[in-house]
Amino acid sequence: MACVQAVIFDVDGLMIDSERIFFRLIQQILAERGIAFGNEHFTRMLGLDYPQTADYVIAEAGISDRPEAFNHLYLDRFDAQLETHLDPNPGLIPLVSELRQRRVPLGIASNSPSEYCQRVLKAIGLVGAFQVIAGREQVEQAKPAPDVYLRAARLLGRAPEACLAVEDSPVGVQSALRAGMRVAVINPWVDVPETSKASRKYPSLAGLHEHLSDYLCP
Repeated sequence: MACVQAVIFDVDGLMIDSERIFFRLIQQILAERGIAFGNEHFTRMLGLDYPQTADYVIAEAGISDRPEAFNHLYLDRFDAQLETHLDPNPGLIPLVSELRQRRVPLGIASNSPSEYCQRVLKAIGLVGAFQVIAGREQVEQAKPAPDVYLRAARLLGRAPEACLAVEDSPVGVQSALRAGMRVAVINPWVDVPETSKASRKYPSLAGLHEHLSDYLCP
């Protein structure tokens, strides 16, 4: 395959363990109401955007909250952590640093709002590392639709097939593949289509870092 000309990252779950933090906050809010929300829901919620998350929790927990109001409950608690400090997932900083040293254009494609993505980058010390951010509010459809990845590629001035997407969730992998990109899947538990020659799995971001030469031109 041709060399990758740009790398586009997901945010939640990939850069920070936010999805697990969100899930624990949701469990906490429901527990305060006397509702047990089992861990089996975690994998079912991976990669969902905020409206999808609220719809899922409201239906499964049997509560009557309005979706937007429920989202504010756990997002407000998470905001307190964003204002202090979050740890980047292991291997993220060295991977991004080498890509920047090699002058590879970097972008973000997220089901979260772009303003939130910017706050995450600030919290983990990566402000200015990414040339473009394609957030949920900028496109018509969330992942698994290809919209955010197509927008990120367009903003970077690269064809989708020349981009590598770095993803950790099933809906994110679907989104990137539908956009026509190659995908590095940083999650051994995520299934990818057996017919897809555009996907490779790695146990961690460090694992992808070790194999950058498989994608980049010398």
